[in-house]
Amino acid sequence: MKSSLSADHDKSLPSQAQPGFALVMVLFLSVIIITMIPMMLNFNRESVTNVQRDQSRALVSEYARQVFMTTHAQMLMNGGLPVGWSQGNDAALATTSAIEDLGNCSGFLDLTESWNKADARVSWMEIDNATSQLNDSKIIAGIYRTSYDSVPYEHYVVMGCVITAGRLSQGAVMRGEYAITGQQVVMLSLRSETS
Repeated sequence: MKSSLSADHDKSLPSQAQPGFALVMVLFLSVIIITMIPMMLNFNRESVTNVQRDQSRALVSEYARQVFMTTHAQMLMNGGLPVGWSQGNDAALATTSAIEDLGNCSGFLDLTESWNKADARVSWMEIDNATSQLNDSKIIAGIYRTSYDSVPYEHYVVMGCVITAGRLSQGAVMRGEYAITGQQVVMLSLRSETS
């Protein structure tokens, strides 16, 4: 039985294998692996950047939704335009980029809207806190009213928007249109977008 095992063992070896064959294959595989390391590192860097960008987009979208919900609540509590917010055509807003930022937020939805009018209310802030995830970000809330003579209700546009700064800068907006007639509020449309 011993002799048959050794005979089988001898048959499993390639008959033309040279003593340096394994060394050549190890060197060849080592060269292939070494040349692939930069590609693998680049792929890893791209993957990490994409994950960070996705996390940033999700964070900004959530903040935009919260700003929108707060703005919508202000519209409901005030029965229309909020009290204490800046008018869209207020000279004090001209020193900030609030109106321009609201226009950019409308642009995320492929809309062109003018927020520089008396029937618009704007609340705007820029975060200046180095420990915050949203440092140097802009949070913009806006509501404007349009009245149509042919219909018995007032039409409102409510928008919440967040624009972040930095290398992974993102913008997110949530926009709703509402009709208010008497004590009834009807949602006409609701859209959100990130850039």
